[in-house]
Amino acid sequence: MADAAGAVVAEAADAPGGARAGDGGHTRTDARAGADARAGSGEYAGSGEYAGVSPQAEVSAQLAACARMVLADVEAALERMDQGRYGLCHLCARPIARERLMIVPQARYCARCQLVRGAGR
Repeated sequence: MADAAGAVVAEAADAPGGARAGDGGHTRTDARAGADARAGSGEYAGSGEYAGVSPQAEVSAQLAACARMVLADVEAALERMDQGRYGLCHLCARPIARERLMIVPQARYCARCQLVRGAGR
């Protein structure tokens, strides 16, 4: 499991958010990373559609975006630790159960508030 987490973090460092050969040294925003990856490969059909995008490239772009989101959540949790707010729910301000934090260390919400947030989507 630690190897998989290390691979995710390593992939996040090499993800489309950083400069790559062939992109002119420009960085990309998270929202445009997948579109830029496809458009930069010359596969843009010109009508708002992407033609011939390999499923492997789409999966890689999605994994990289997911890794960036997890990394941002972990960095936010570390910042909350520095501020002395780690382990408190963002909605109800009650402590998050230790068991939950053992499973999801970057959790922002207690289990009850997380359910409420999930039901509202």
